Amino acid sequence: MSISQLSAPSEDSWLKILNLVPLNEAALKAFNHTHNKLRKHPQGCSSDASEREVTPSTRASSPGEDDHLVLSLSQPPKDPALGFVLGSDPIQCDIIIGSRREGVSGRHFIIAFDEFGKIIMRDISKRSSEVSYNGQPPHHRRMFTWSIPSGYNIVVDIEYRIRFSVEAADHAEDDEQHHSELSRYLEQAREMAPSLDHLVVDTSTTTTAAATPRNGTCEPMQRPVYVLGPKIGAGGFGKVYRVFDATTWQVYAGKTVDSEQMMQKEVNILRSLSHVGAHLYIRCGFTHVLTIFRNISFHLLICSQCPIGHY
Repeated sequence: MSISQLSAPSEDSWLKILNLVPLNEAALKAFNHTHNKLRKHPQGCSSDASEREVTPSTRASSPGEDDHLVLSLSQPPKDPALGFVLGSDPIQCDIIIGSRREGVSGRHFIIAFDEFGKIIMRDISKRSSEVSYNGQPPHHRRMFTWSIPSGYNIVVDIEYRIRFSVEAADHAEDDEQHHSELSRYLEQAREMAPSLDHLVVDTSTTTTAAATPRNGTCEPMQRPVYVLGPKIGAGGFGKVYRVFDATTWQVYAGKTVDSEQMMQKEVNILRSLSHVGAHLYIRCGFTHVLTIFRNISFHLLICSQCPIGHY
């Protein structure tokens, strides 16, 4: 049995992994490469081209579903040991997202599943890319691993030339079916290739990172990225948010602090507490948060979130 027979082609929602949506002309052109035609949204594959012809400017500003590329369990990657490879080389890649002259490496990203079955996107290019979550200010990183949770609009920008969004499928209503299909898919893939130890991301990128404080001493392009979630508390000197490590999606609490002096005071207070949950993890960083009014720059104090209480 070939890898393509793991799941018969289907439009069933529980087989869907994610959508790739072009956000500019360069991405739209790349997504329409003949190499990608089998991964075009089913609506685009079945529609008559003359009926859906639109001007390029219209399509780029408001891409229709027929412009999406769909990653699905029914159409597995060429090499399940790697996952879905995105880049500029048709021989090595499952999906073409641009050309080398546009800053896209032969193999630029790999989309796969981590050891918990969650979707991750590994940047394996030596060129930096810019990634943002839900409109928050973007982060430049290189050779970095990004989590792709459902419910988040994740925008990827390569060399300010290729811009697209990654939208994970929401399986809240068919979770059991999806989990069953995903488990079967991964198990059959492992049976067909016993050496698929790197089918998921390196555990050193996930489990070790989650267990060991990430102290910011690494190279700037590998420093951790934190994604702000909902506000969970507030005090006289700042607000507390639930924040997520963009690589592991581990949850922390992040407190905004207006000044470096106040930040150091907060750190000293936390370190003096005896409760183990208060000092499992403390890291100071600088971030930018986009509000509805303007961009505000402030210090963000990251620490472990206690089961009860704000942080």
